[in-house]
Amino acid sequence: MTWPGGKNGAGAYQRIINHMPPHRAYVEAFLGSGAVLRNKRPARINVAIDPSEEAHDLCQSIGGAPANTLWLHEDALTWLERRAAKGWMTAETLIYCDPPYPMQTRKGGPLYEFELTDGDHQRLLAWATATPAMVMISGYRCRLYDDGLTGWHRIDYQAQTRQGLVEECLWMNFTPPAQLHDYGHLGGDFRERERIKRKKDRWSRKIAAMDRLERLAIMEVLTTVVEGDTVAAHDQRDAQ
Repeated sequence: MTWPGGKNGAGAYQRIINHMPPHRAYVEAFLGSGAVLRNKRPARINVAIDPSEEAHDLCQSIGGAPANTLWLHEDALTWLERRAAKGWMTAETLIYCDPPYPMQTRKGGPLYEFELTDGDHQRLLAWATATPAMVMISGYRCRLYDDGLTGWHRIDYQAQTRQGLVEECLWMNFTPPAQLHDYGHLGGDFRERERIKRKKDRWSRKIAAMDRLERLAIMEVLTTVVEGDTVAAHDQRDAQ
């Protein structure tokens, strides 16, 4: 079961999750098949938005979405603008947007029951550049987004689609985080993710077999190293 433009392809949702900083609330606008929502570690508050009943049915039938999810069958743009006006968005909120891409970036015509006009994309960009929340947006690079998201951090990567390999973009209104919300998909490709997973499993077994005080000693060392890395990362980012 697939969804046009969905992030279920090899390495797609993992790459997005690997750029997510810690957050208390998570909103997935333009839900589609909900590949990111279904595979990331849940936040305390989770919101899934799409006007399409088919999209909600597909996401929930595949399984994996957190139980504490608010499912909204409405226009994501209107909801985001309304919530922004009420001051609901905070710096602890992460919003991932995977909207229908601008028509001029596609090889074919309309794909979805609910498409976006260029005016709708401009509304999305106006909201995204004004909100205090953390925002991530997927799309194809184009003049509209280059002009609208000036100063945002952007990563480019190859993604497999029905038309073959294409260059996807992920825009973020924050620099790559020094800490992640979810480390479960760490790694640049399948082989690296499997290597890290095996290493985590080995260390988990070793630490579980240790005496409690020995485990606490190891934890103290790890905490010291991680805190040092975090401080260094913040200093480097501030210097840029």
